[in-house]
Amino acid sequence: MYLKTLQPANKEAENVHEVAVPYGLIGESNLGQRGNKQVIFWGASFLKLSDQLKIEEYVKITNMCLDYIRKQCVGYELFYKPHPAEKKELKLLDLKLFRILDDSKPAEIFIWKNLGKIAYSFSISSNASISAYSFGLNSYVFYKLFENAVGRATFEAWCDYFKNCPERISIHDLSKPLADNKEIPTVNDLLEQNMKKLLEENNGEIWFTIVEPSPVMIMVAIAKLIKNISPGRPINLVISQQHRWRAIDTNFLNDYFDDIKFLPRVYYSLKPERLLEAVRQAFKIQKLKIGSRDIIISFMAFPNFSFVENCLVSYFGENKKVTFCYPANFNLMYALEFSGFFAQLKFKTKLASVFFNRVLEPCLGLYRTLYLQCDDGKIFNITRYEKPIHDIFDQVYLTQ
Repeated sequence: MYLKTLQPANKEAENVHEVAVPYGLIGESNLGQRGNKQVIFWGASFLKLSDQLKIEEYVKITNMCLDYIRKQCVGYELFYKPHPAEKKELKLLDLKLFRILDDSKPAEIFIWKNLGKIAYSFSISSNASISAYSFGLNSYVFYKLFENAVGRATFEAWCDYFKNCPERISIHDLSKPLADNKEIPTVNDLLEQNMKKLLEENNGEIWFTIVEPSPVMIMVAIAKLIKNISPGRPINLVISQQHRWRAIDTNFLNDYFDDIKFLPRVYYSLKPERLLEAVRQAFKIQKLKIGSRDIIISFMAFPNFSFVENCLVSYFGENKKVTFCYPANFNLMYALEFSGFFAQLKFKTKLASVFFNRVLEPCLGLYRTLYLQCDDGKIFNITRYEKPIHDIFDQVYLTQ
């Protein structure tokens, strides 16, 4: 299948908006006595990047980046936070003066809990760098130095992913001194006005749903915004529990959500037990006591497929539905804005995805979804609703 056969979303649609996350609403209490003496380098499971990876070249350039940090951040505490999927990678790197953090929390939660300590954030190509920047920290990526080391496909995928970010987060010349780039997060006027209007017109409960834990702090910030606008409003959180949630103590979420439900994650699979689980979950979600004036809010953290979200937006189609999405994911998955290199590639799918799309989802009354895999599956995959996202949700917010 070629990507041009998919129905693209329109970034200029009236219900698609680019907004900033109101991290300032949840960050102030964590600022503490601003010591800001820590530097975080976010590791990567780079050995899994692609078959085009030149490992020695990648390691060499990474070590140059680490040396740059050592020289530019004299007097700071240097920390290396391994990627959850990282195994052998850090043993290949020169981590002199860096302390390895034994902390399995997702980057976004780690950043929030350590706002008063972190001065600088660095990575090669991690979304953690974008999150740190959005929280108001000095944050940088080095990916532009790695074109020859990772190959054309990976490099162009990185370029597509980071093209919506400010140029000042990218370091592409190690001979230049480090310049501060932080911006203090504020509440976006458009987001606040739209939320006020939505809450005034719909006096029911709020139902957040999420599958991947990394953007949970975005949900927390939005929940805080809603509480500020409508203090007595009940806010629920439905978590489609993928394995990374096991590394998180979710008790802190009780300060922001009145009720939290954990549901098993449903995968594209042809195994009978998993298909039965999908059917059971669909029936269970369909019976949730969601009133006609309740509001459903999701966060799409691709490439994870959220069967729970699909059930909620399908079975409660008359309710107002809002989704938040990273701009890069919207551009790649829905607007189909990527380099010409990817536009010419053929994508393949899984038999299980075809079965869900053609049989299970129609039988259960759900929106149809797609899974498309590029090349070896390591560089760039697409997971999306078959329809454009703005045809399913009443409001679509693109935010980092």
